[in-house]
Amino acid sequence: MKYLTLTMLIILVAICMVIAQGRTNPPGGNSWRQHESPYDAKMPPPLRIIEAYELALARVGNATNRYYCVTASCLEPTKRGLPGWTFCFSNTNGERACVEISFDKEVDADAQSGKLLHNK
Repeated sequence: MKYLTLTMLIILVAICMVIAQGRTNPPGGNSWRQHESPYDAKMPPPLRIIEAYELALARVGNATNRYYCVTASCLEPTKRGLPGWTFCFSNTNGERACVEISFDKEVDADAQSGKLLHNK
């Protein structure tokens, strides 16, 4: 019984030490994604708004003749849970389409937004 208790205590201490190490892929490490943690509003965004807007406009394409940007924010995580920019576009009928740009420069739009932006 004494050896079992001692073994369990050693295992528990080892587990606590591993957990206390923190993240296994710190920023700048070997992770394929540099920006996984939530955005810190006290720091400038790692992707400037002008760069993100250019990527969003490239995704919107020819629909820029019908849609105009009404909001831009990087304070909320994207729908995929990543930190990044979300640009919402609207047309004169009030239809809204959103384009998300992660801080790793991945561009995404949900299915509904994609349909609105590419229907003529």
